[in-house]
Amino acid sequence: MRRLQFWTSILFLLLVGTLSACGGDSGSTASNTSGTNSSNASTSKDPQEVRIVMGEMYFKLPFTTFKVGQPYKFIIVNEGKNPHEFTIAPPRKAGQNEKDEDTASLLDADQIAGGQSKTLDVFTFKKPAPAGTLEIECSYSGHYEGGMHTPIVVEA
Repeated sequence: MRRLQFWTSILFLLLVGTLSACGGDSGSTASNTSGTNSSNASTSKDPQEVRIVMGEMYFKLPFTTFKVGQPYKFIIVNEGKNPHEFTIAPPRKAGQNEKDEDTASLLDADQIAGGQSKTLDVFTFKKPAPAGTLEIECSYSGHYEGGMHTPIVVEA
C-alpha cells in the first residue's frame, strides 16, 4: 500500500511539474491567454466591410449574423432602377408611423438612387439582438410590403 502511495505521489509531482512547465507562470499564462484574445479582438476591431446589394424588392447580404462590438463598414449598392433606402431597425408593427420607424432605427441611409452606391460611416452593434428583433429594410412606400426586408441577428 505504501509503495502505491509512493508511486502515486511521484506521478502527481511529475504531472504538476509538466503542467507548470507548459503553462509558464500565472502572469505569463494570463498574458498569453489575453494576448490571444486581444489579438483576435484587435483583428476583429478593424471594420469589417459588408457589401449589401439591393434592387427592386430585395436585399442580398453576404451574411445575416453580426457580432456585438465588431465595427462594420456597410457598402450599399443599388443595382435596381428605383431609389431605395437602407435601414437597420426592429420589424414594423401594425400602425407604426414613419416617425416611430425613424426613432427606432439604428442605422439609416436614405435616397440611394438606382445604379448608385453609398458607403456608410462605421457602425458597431452595442447589444445582442435575437432572431426576429432586427431587420434590414427599405421603408419606401410599398417596398417593405413588397418584401424588401431581411431579418438579421446580433450575437454577443
